[in-house]
Amino acid sequence: MLDPWRERDACGVGFVARADGIRDHDILAKALTAVARLAHRGAASNDKSGDGAGVLTQIPHRLLGVGPVERVALGMVFLPTQRTDEAIDLIESALVSLGMSVLGWRVVPVNAGVLGPLAAANQPVIRQIFIGPPSGPANAQLWERRLYLARRVIERRAAAAGIELFVCSMSCRTVVYKALLVGTELPGFYADLQSPLFETAITVFHQRYSTNTLPSWPLAQPFRLLAHNGEINTLWGNRNAMLAREPALAAPAWERDVELLKPVIWDGGSDSTSLDNAFELLVRSGRDPVHALMMLLPEAWERIPDMHPALRSTRLRSVSTSSSSPGPRRPDSTTSAGSRSTTPTSDAATTTLSRVTL
Repeated sequence: MLDPWRERDACGVGFVARADGIRDHDILAKALTAVARLAHRGAASNDKSGDGAGVLTQIPHRLLGVGPVERVALGMVFLPTQRTDEAIDLIESALVSLGMSVLGWRVVPVNAGVLGPLAAANQPVIRQIFIGPPSGPANAQLWERRLYLARRVIERRAAAAGIELFVCSMSCRTVVYKALLVGTELPGFYADLQSPLFETAITVFHQRYSTNTLPSWPLAQPFRLLAHNGEINTLWGNRNAMLAREPALAAPAWERDVELLKPVIWDGGSDSTSLDNAFELLVRSGRDPVHALMMLLPEAWERIPDMHPALRSTRLRSVSTSSSSPGPRRPDSTTSAGSRSTTPTSDAATTTLSRVTL
């Protein structure tokens, strides 16, 4: 019989970081050890194809031989095995149309021999793209916003053309390495992760246990800003509320480009994907990452008698701009400054946006 004390039906998630911000390989090595020891929190099919595992790190400049963060952005992309050249042209065209330059592509070295047959049969073409900044003064935050917009344009054009591609990350600060496997196999699949030249001060890691969606390469975590452990039990209500209010989406940061961000929530994603979509929208629109997490993952604040009036007012305002949904969870995320942020919360509420005036 099932022993409730031995439940293992939730994703494994965590982070390793240096408080002084100094990059080295040891941080990544510790994270890879940790995610391997979370294999019991994940799942695999009967052919040993895992539900997915990955890491989110700072861009490894020494490994890739690229310049400072202000000058080169990196995209990690899953391309289709068919129509690969069309997908590459589509990505390059979108970036150039938004004022950025394509500096080159890199074939990511992988070892498909560690994958289970099902994962191997669905393995995408994995490439990295190096991107030059738009014209004007160097500003990492504005560039991140432009890269977010470019990714949304890429996704819209790919959907219209019937091309199945997935942008794991596109940033001037961070990169995501993930695959359809278990954590023990991650460094064996990606040779980059074994190199001592791969240096980072932060690593968010994730081992997936697929619940409300089937395992797939795109749904492995981490996502672009966070890794999430838990379930959002009113998922469809939150998604529908977001969709219904998208006509009101507005923010000074976007002006006319705001239409290119819609739909904000990817309808083929998981609950965790939807949370990342909403979080990314808030952060790229100018919200402080900690503030955005407080909006999306509020504590059970209503019955705290000694809460500071200013914080209570903030909570009341968030109620009018977000919809609560029950479900225990723990997100680990990187902020726009490249540091790690964790919001421990009660089981009272997980939220995604319902009113989207930013």
